[in-house]
Amino acid sequence: MRRIILITALVLGGLFANAQQRLGSSPEQIKDLTPEWKGERSADGRPRVSDQLLERLKKVTVDEAWEKLKAKGYLSQYESDWKILHPDSVMTGRVVTAQYMPARPDLNAVVTTTGKAEGRSQHGGQNLWPIDILTNGDVYVADAYGKIADGTLMGSSLSSSVWGRAKRGVIFNGAIRDVAEVSEIKGFNAWVKGTDPSAISQVQLTSINQPIRIGRVTVLPGDVVLANQYGTVFIPAHLVADLVLDSEFQGVHDQFERTRLLEGKYLSGQIHGAWSDEIKKDFLNWLNHYPGKLPMPKKELDEYLKAHGY
Repeated sequence: MRRIILITALVLGGLFANAQQRLGSSPEQIKDLTPEWKGERSADGRPRVSDQLLERLKKVTVDEAWEKLKAKGYLSQYESDWKILHPDSVMTGRVVTAQYMPARPDLNAVVTTTGKAEGRSQHGGQNLWPIDILTNGDVYVADAYGKIADGTLMGSSLSSSVWGRAKRGVIFNGAIRDVAEVSEIKGFNAWVKGTDPSAISQVQLTSINQPIRIGRVTVLPGDVVLANQYGTVFIPAHLVADLVLDSEFQGVHDQFERTRLLEGKYLSGQIHGAWSDEIKKDFLNWLNHYPGKLPMPKKELDEYLKAHGY
């Protein structure tokens, strides 16, 4: 009987522990959300796409990224209609997500208690909490259900904190304030749905680093975002390397075609579409004497060529 009671207590205890409210995803939960990522992870469990790949991604166009994701079955990874602080800037980074909802007293009390139990700051508002966990290379992405007036998730002070911690900017389905001052933070950028002078009010945080929706896109923690004046593309971490290399190779491929056409070496019908063995051999020789610096490491290029029958 004592054994049955003990087993029952352990089972109920486990169920109770699993049922505990949690604001931020644990590393194990994030790993469960992103099982196709096989590389390095951040301490919080998010996939950690390398800084080198993030830099190379800046040269990929939104259209290229969208096409390649669509071909992989990811049909809703693009969002547009942003107000952009500095439209000429390109931003890439590893996503930290946050979800905000209209405040209600009972749920807000649960969030406040949960945040305290998780060691989150009890000074200032809940909109500080996602910023506190940012690290270099992170992009803070938040769904504030499109609220503009009284939906400003940050002003000049918190924007300075984002830049100081992550050296990146923000993407909000919501708003920011203090736009004149924020625009003077060198390097910082923001993709938002609006701006307003009001302070945040009647808005509460409901999750950190859990799946959120930004317009038509489902965004996961650890996704990589490509953001520029033409919109934002959210890329699953496990697809970033192939997407970047495909784009870089296509650029080199097109450069070779243009070069040979300008030289008059081939007719358009010969070089457009499937190449003959002779043209492939010419292309490989041209790569070995590439005019300038290749956009990708030579080892990656060699592996790519081998995999694609060159």
